[in-house]
Amino acid sequence: MTEAHLSPTNLANYYHNQCHLYLHNVFHRRRRLTTQQAQQQQQRQQPQQVSALATAQYQRGLEWEANLFRSLESQELLVRLPPIATPDSDSPQQRQQQQQQAAHSPREIRTIFLNASKRLYNTGDAIYITGLVFQSPSFDHELDTHHAPRGSIAFGLAKPDLIKLTLNKPKETERNSGSEIIIWEVIDIKSSTVLKSSHTAQIGFYHLCLEIILASVEPKITSNNHHQLRLVPAKIATIWLRPPQSLDFITTATNTDTYSPVSTPTSLLLPPLRTFLFKTLPSILTAPKDHLEWHLNPACQGCEFFTECKAETIQGSKLGMIPNLNSIDAKFISETLEIARQLGIDIHHHSGRKPKSKATRDGQEEQGQGVSTSTVDIEDLDALIKGNGIDQVARTYAPTAKRFQRLLGVQRSGSYRWSPMLDAAITREPQLTKRRVFTFPRSEDVAVYISIILDAADPGSIGAFCISSLLKKKTQLPDYGRPPPSPSPDIEAFRKQLKLDQWKYMLHRTGNAPMFVSTMAEQIKRVQGEWQDFRIQVYTYSPAERLAIINHLIKAALRSTPRNEEEGHQKQGVYEGDIQLCLDTLCEGTATLKTLFQPHLLSGALLSFLSKKNTLSKAELVTCCKRLGLSAEGTADQLRTAIEKEQKVWAETGRRLNGVDGREVGQLGKVVVLKKEVERLFALPIPGFVDLPQTVEVLVTDRPVEKKLSCASDDVLFGAWSSANNGSGNGGVGGGCGIIDWETGLKARNKCMRAVVDNVRKRIADAGLTDKVLLNEAKKLEKGMSKLCVNDRLGKLFLMLQFDVVLRLDGLWQDRLDGCPNAPVLRYVGAEKKNGAWYQVFDIVSGTLEPRVEDRAFYDWILVPDTDPSKQDVVPSEIYFDDLSLCSLVFPLNRYTKSRWDEQHRIVKEEVTIANISDIRMSANSSTDGWVNIGRPHSQAVLQTFFTGKQLQKGTTYRISPRFVDFNFNRVLLNLVTMDFQPSRDVAFIELVTDPIGFAQSPSYCGQQEREEERKVVNKLRLLESRRVPHAKELILERSQQKAAERMMFKRLSVIWGPPGTGKTYTLALSTLRMIEVLGNRAPLICPSILVTAMTHAAIEAI
Repeated sequence: MTEAHLSPTNLANYYHNQCHLYLHNVFHRRRRLTTQQAQQQQQRQQPQQVSALATAQYQRGLEWEANLFRSLESQELLVRLPPIATPDSDSPQQRQQQQQQAAHSPREIRTIFLNASKRLYNTGDAIYITGLVFQSPSFDHELDTHHAPRGSIAFGLAKPDLIKLTLNKPKETERNSGSEIIIWEVIDIKSSTVLKSSHTAQIGFYHLCLEIILASVEPKITSNNHHQLRLVPAKIATIWLRPPQSLDFITTATNTDTYSPVSTPTSLLLPPLRTFLFKTLPSILTAPKDHLEWHLNPACQGCEFFTECKAETIQGSKLGMIPNLNSIDAKFISETLEIARQLGIDIHHHSGRKPKSKATRDGQEEQGQGVSTSTVDIEDLDALIKGNGIDQVARTYAPTAKRFQRLLGVQRSGSYRWSPMLDAAITREPQLTKRRVFTFPRSEDVAVYISIILDAADPGSIGAFCISSLLKKKTQLPDYGRPPPSPSPDIEAFRKQLKLDQWKYMLHRTGNAPMFVSTMAEQIKRVQGEWQDFRIQVYTYSPAERLAIINHLIKAALRSTPRNEEEGHQKQGVYEGDIQLCLDTLCEGTATLKTLFQPHLLSGALLSFLSKKNTLSKAELVTCCKRLGLSAEGTADQLRTAIEKEQKVWAETGRRLNGVDGREVGQLGKVVVLKKEVERLFALPIPGFVDLPQTVEVLVTDRPVEKKLSCASDDVLFGAWSSANNGSGNGGVGGGCGIIDWETGLKARNKCMRAVVDNVRKRIADAGLTDKVLLNEAKKLEKGMSKLCVNDRLGKLFLMLQFDVVLRLDGLWQDRLDGCPNAPVLRYVGAEKKNGAWYQVFDIVSGTLEPRVEDRAFYDWILVPDTDPSKQDVVPSEIYFDDLSLCSLVFPLNRYTKSRWDEQHRIVKEEVTIANISDIRMSANSSTDGWVNIGRPHSQAVLQTFFTGKQLQKGTTYRISPRFVDFNFNRVLLNLVTMDFQPSRDVAFIELVTDPIGFAQSPSYCGQQEREEERKVVNKLRLLESRRVPHAKELILERSQQKAAERMMFKRLSVIWGPPGTGKTYTLALSTLRMIEVLGNRAPLICPSILVTAMTHAAIEAI
């Protein structure tokens, strides 16, 4: 019989999906299996194929690991251990025994570490060991400490990717004992670019195992062996993440400094891990299966038990019938239902069912597992809502009831409440939510559908695509009949010649990532040429696809090569034009930036340019005129006059478009994310999570069987594309929809998106709610940002800064469209006067607020009345707020800047209050309406406010959310344009942008004389330290800090990087003081300027 056990990977998976049932199933599926039973189970599992996406991600991890190992080997820092013998037995039990016997024993591990550490005397810094394999300890002592039964948990082999060894000599550690210490550190290599909780759990487990194993064989320190090497665990454990760049960059790297190790202190990592392993985990593994806490949710994708759990969820009408409900929210809903029961609310008489027995309902508590989401019946929730039981909960727990209603999408008509989500789960039919949406059009003349296969080798990027255009508006041209039944190279010429009524046909274009810009631009040009007066809307299915499109376009714009004025100018110009065209069409905020900022920027740049009236040459004036598209003929005075007129035109354009018409907030997005909009408009009866194939199956039900749409999953499409690219066939892969190639699959996917769009509109129209639910129409194509900077590098920096703002604004806009559901809720108490200024005091009802870090008042929050979540027809006030026009203004506004506030939407001026968080405090006083009991401590927010509309009402609740504030954005862009109009190599910033590597390597004003002065300063400090002068030691830098200080002194550009707490600010401050000390004897006119900059004001002020 095989022994039940878990692997470190199982532990990491749990920290990802937070599912107790997963651990229980994995642990017990091998328990008490005979050899024959295990072989039969293995045979049953053989036909199952590994996910293509999972295989690609695994391969990406192996490539990243191999590249890192090559880098370490090139520096002679890596020790490879021989691989352990591969088990050759057919018996699972014998294979397990062979693996355990081949693993390294505790004494072997100690010997390996000591032998490898000998190389530290040559390399000095560190040595890395790979190939270590050991059997996890039994953890008997730890289980006894936590009062858990021995043997209740078991783990198999552990294989950390790297062990890092460093040497600490006696003078740096234990001077009295004189022993040298080898510090070992666990490092795991992950192909992800961000740190996840599953990563830290895995390295914490490895560290804990090695700590126990090595402690069992570490000799005791005596007078005879006190000089012996000792092995000591590091105070950190590290994940070596893959850099965000592509693997092409990584393979050329030979220095590990280019990689991204992220360390976590073991003091923070191990305590919660110990509690879980030795207290929580034993109770999970020993509990009956039906008492475990589990919930079907999006994190279950890819789980080997998903099919079984989905069937059980459907059969038991569990909470997992509501799609996209994560485990935390599901647990909150379960706890709210339990609160209702504790309040004595009868939630069964409205449903006509007998209440469940207390033993069944509370079985989870009897096992010490808390409230179980897996035992919550959606019909109980439905009865609680429709029986108005949630109103009784709200009387005692108002914030809880509000969040409960928001999560379940509760709606109200008079006194009647219902949840479309629960109705869909109970009836197994889609339910219209009746929510008002701004981001799904009522109609369009031309629809463009884009499907993307994401490249697993470079997450977030395009692998392959299909762009399908559909003309929906019938033209006035005669119908000459259908085109030839079979595709031919002349089909497009045939259609153009006959001028067919193309609204019946979808035109598809497919390709790999390098072809996306040119293919998309071709489609856009076709619209501009043939259908220029038509309204166009672009659709993609998932947020990940939309983000991949935007990232691809921005990268293409930033990586494009400069124009060549002589050779290839036309070709390169067309390509740059294609990129600009795609950015204007697909990227949100481009029209906003053009109408709000670019006229103002160009006007200001021209003013700055013209201010140098006596220094401008005719050649500079000619260059400016050409850039503006003006005639370059005439005298210098005539050219200056023409530029002055153009400046006035741009200034007037900026004033005219700076009002409401220039904003995109609350308007239709350029790319509609179909998944998000369908889930906003409909509650779908799809357990766990929603994807396009399931959406088509649920919504598109009006087609006959022979015309039923078939849509392949993302995994199948990726597998087909990957197979075709790897040369392993023609890309044909099966996935429940026959054998397909990736191009055919993407075309079918776009057809499915079209069917979903049409069906959504039909269902809304049948309900008579089109005008009430869909608030926007599609728009005509419009031009976006102009290229104001001719200098290629300045132009790219100009573009990057604008899109940085656009992406930050996009997050705010998307949150506001949903009514800022996670915003803290405040209840107004009253005003108080302090130091001659009035402050508004609020009780914090729900959510958290942090006190401000800066001393300045930025007024970076907006406050609006909080609405009932069940009133779905209420339009959030925040969506009308225009961040860009106010982002650089100082509040409170004065008589010169108040006009910008007056240009805001009427609803904003009536309902929105601009706020600054002055203080967060605890108070035991009662609220004016008695919401808080007298003497009970509660949190309060003290705000400074600016408003011109309705006064704040005592006892009224408000929600507070951030607004976009950036005092430098406008100024930086203006400076870039000004520098581009007046190019000069004398400006250091121009040198930095045009030749960053050369600028960084160029010598500073410090030379050999300053180097000698710096050494004298260091020697004086060490002398003072030896004499125990107070604070002298604090002014001496460590080795790495000293290296950074020397770099700052002798190079013109330095970037100081490091994890929190490594002394970056301290190093910068001391280095600056040293430069001032060394250069202080220079004459003022030749003393250089020192610029210190950071991302936040707090960092600068700390220096």
